[in-house]
Amino acid sequence: MTEKSVEHSLIEAKHFTINLIGNPNVGKSTLFNALTHLRQHTGNWAGKTVQLTSGFYQFGGNYYHLVDLPGTYSLSSISPEEKITCKALCQKTADCTIVVCDATMLERNFNLLLQTLEITNKVVLCINLLDEAEKKQITIDLPAIANALAIPVIGISARNKKGLTELLQAIESICLEQLTPHPPVLCYSAKTEKNITQLQNQLAQKLSSAHSLRWLALQLLSSDKNNRMALCQEWQISDDSLAELINVEQAQTKAISEEITAARLSRADDLCHHSIVYHDQQYHHRDRQLDKILISPLTGIPIMLLFLTIIFWLTITGANYPSSWLSCHLFAFGDKLFAFLINTNLPPKISEALIFGIYRVLAWVVSVMLPPMAIFFPLFTLLEDFGYLPRIAFNLDHCFHKACTCGKQSLTMCIDFIILYIIKLQNSLKFCFQI
Repeated sequence: MTEKSVEHSLIEAKHFTINLIGNPNVGKSTLFNALTHLRQHTGNWAGKTVQLTSGFYQFGGNYYHLVDLPGTYSLSSISPEEKITCKALCQKTADCTIVVCDATMLERNFNLLLQTLEITNKVVLCINLLDEAEKKQITIDLPAIANALAIPVIGISARNKKGLTELLQAIESICLEQLTPHPPVLCYSAKTEKNITQLQNQLAQKLSSAHSLRWLALQLLSSDKNNRMALCQEWQISDDSLAELINVEQAQTKAISEEITAARLSRADDLCHHSIVYHDQQYHHRDRQLDKILISPLTGIPIMLLFLTIIFWLTITGANYPSSWLSCHLFAFGDKLFAFLINTNLPPKISEALIFGIYRVLAWVVSVMLPPMAIFFPLFTLLEDFGYLPRIAFNLDHCFHKACTCGKQSLTMCIDFIILYIIKLQNSLKFCFQI
């Protein structure tokens, strides 16, 4: 193929933008890597992944820009990852949105799906981990879910790369407008719908129709005063004409929020009831028994404190042994290296600069700072893989709400504690070198 024909084909090819969203631990990053052939790992504790990750793939002669949004449980615009995901969806710059759900926990994942459908109709539901669902004897009626939601529903196993072709075809059909999903609108009480319509009409005078006005109206009516002010400032919709509807009473806000949540949960329960069969009714018995222990008011907090104490002790005290071993061997090697440089008749000033100015500094940094990080982060990752980090966030959520934040910030604080410890070691190193 000549250069002109290649250039011509690139001009004729269409370019589309795809958003990829889902709860943490549903295999979203695995799917992203499988489609873009990148090895991108996304952590799931708060503070680690609040930026957009993007990649490209080609299918059917067209080019697709895949944007991996941070994993989130909802779109309430409270935590950083929720704000980023909600902002990306509300701007409606994507040609299609993939919502990744865990086949073993569809009822929980449908909460995010239903919120997404309130923002955009160009959605493909990707049900991942079908192999895990089969092991747990869970049968999912994909056509029934597709008929109920009026959107494409594709079952895959991203880890085994099964079902990816069907997923890519569904995305292509929406991007090329060969298929236009028409999901049913989730309706609320007559009073709430009246308020939504009024606020939506006023928002239309302030914002472009490209934005999801119904979603913003729902957010403004169901959020507390601080969150409403933040939303108005973020979307630049603060105006006196909206004050009457936006500044509703706290009791009314709470009632609307509870009504919206109950409607979504009821819809998710109804979808699962008509499309999922659990052949083993006790498949989640073990997890429920663990929850009774790990998030119980009597035993949850003591067990959490014990786990964190062990992790911090292993990190701080246990790191002394590998640190001493590294220090001994690295400095012993440094002495041999210095002797070798002297024997090569290298000028003493250059030898001293290389060994005492560069090598020994690096040896100190590696021997003192590497062991704590090499111990803490793998242990923290194990807690995440075993599903204990969300339980820690749940245990501390009530306390952190008093500080106007959520329980997930407790995980960030644990990481910050280790970082501060490492900074303290770094400062002690500086003091030693100054002496």
